[in-house]
Amino acid sequence: MVRLAERDGSTEEHTRRVAILAAQVGEELKLPATTRRHLAVGGLLHDIGKLSVPLEILRKPAGLTDEEYAEIKRHPEAGRRLLEELGGFSPTVRDLVSDHHERLDGRGYPRGLTEEELPLHTRILTVCDVYDALVSDRVYRAAWTPERAFELLRDDAGSAFDERCVEALARVVGLELQDAPGWVADVAGPPLRAPGLPGSLRTS
Repeated sequence: MVRLAERDGSTEEHTRRVAILAAQVGEELKLPATTRRHLAVGGLLHDIGKLSVPLEILRKPAGLTDEEYAEIKRHPEAGRRLLEELGGFSPTVRDLVSDHHERLDGRGYPRGLTEEELPLHTRILTVCDVYDALVSDRVYRAAWTPERAFELLRDDAGSAFDERCVEALARVVGLELQDAPGWVADVAGPPLRAPGLPGSLRTS
């Protein structure tokens, strides 16, 4: 994390915010302490693979070429390989690092996993990652308002994102719907379906 901060402070700050949000959402969904710890560690490390992404791509203040985007999309697998080389990280944390850009509808990357293959903790980290990316200033765009970010997340809830996780995050940040259901954590609950996040938003 020190290396990541020295290389790209914006990414390191993002990972710390995502870790806190993910642990809070885990608590909101009444997940066990072990799972919340995994979410916190996975949140901190989810972008560690960006150590291998060229800085001119990470800091490019414009749209990416297809080749540059393909380079960015390698960071989840690069992060997992790094954790495996270092050793000492649980399978759950390694999965969180490699799968945080997967989507329920199978349109994510790097493996194109589907809803049946994505556990609740991965769905939580995905939502927190996208939300913080949207509400943060990036070199290629200004931050969105929280309300605008949740409009996107709710539009894609049930397809790209797990609705339980979206609404739990809304409660954490104080933007819950008036009639939002009181979701209860149910790891074995029925999977939900639904459009992928447009690549042009560059939330990676």
